[in-house]
Amino acid sequence: MQVKGTAVCVLPKFIIEYFGKNELQEWLDSLTPVAQDVFNSHILASKWFSLNEILVEPTKKALDLFYNGDIKGALEIGRFSADYGLKGVYKAFVRIATPQALMTRSSHIMSSYYKPSTMEPVSMEKHGGVLHITEFPEPSKIVEYRILGWIERALEICGCKDIKLEITKSLVNQDPYTEFVGSWK
Repeated sequence: MQVKGTAVCVLPKFIIEYFGKNELQEWLDSLTPVAQDVFNSHILASKWFSLNEILVEPTKKALDLFYNGDIKGALEIGRFSADYGLKGVYKAFVRIATPQALMTRSSHIMSSYYKPSTMEPVSMEKHGGVLHITEFPEPSKIVEYRILGWIERALEICGCKDIKLEITKSLVNQDPYTEFVGSWK
């Protein structure tokens, strides 16, 4: 499976922003030589990388170093990724979009970040919705939590309040899909 550079380049930016340059170097030193080469170079947003080697494992190293292995760190990285990716015209669109349109659009955005992958809106209502990831050949709890954080922050930018999002089923657990269930005001 592959991940787009857009999702990859966020990781070192997040570490610098939240932990500092010394911690970035500590994180870089913990990576495999291949991952070090990628993160020490200019990461093209349009380039595709190995999901496991360049996103999952480096994120796991960051979670181990800065979050005592807590998966909630991946959620924070996803939130940061939404702030990073939803700038300018995109942020303006998100601010005027309905939550339903945003959730539906999220399903299209995911396939532009991960390939092959499919996310489908299952139900969309005024104050809630359900999304399913039905195709993701290398399921990862880390990626699921990054996506969860991204959706949560995008809904906040959209103006939603009292957001409650959870993963109720997971491809990681051999469920037929990963299910994100959300409610908001």
